[in-house]
Amino acid sequence: MHPHEIVRHCRRKANLSQADLAKVLGKRQSAVCNYEKRPGLERSVEPSVSTLEICCLLAGYRLDLLLVDSRGAATQG
Repeated sequence: MHPHEIVRHCRRKANLSQADLAKVLGKRQSAVCNYEKRPGLERSVEPSVSTLEICCLLAGYRLDLLLVDSRGAATQG
């Protein structure tokens, strides 16, 4: 799932409007709108990892990151 999809999915699962989520994040509603835009669209913005973590927590999820090499293999360690 891409970052913009995570923000939108979690916001909807938490039953929050963009304005509600913005208030929790200490941002403007327009920032949340820009987080939810597909990369490449005008004004799209990649959310930070901490923003993604907060969105996930609000929806009852935990954000786990997986480090993979250029071939797509997960690293061990």
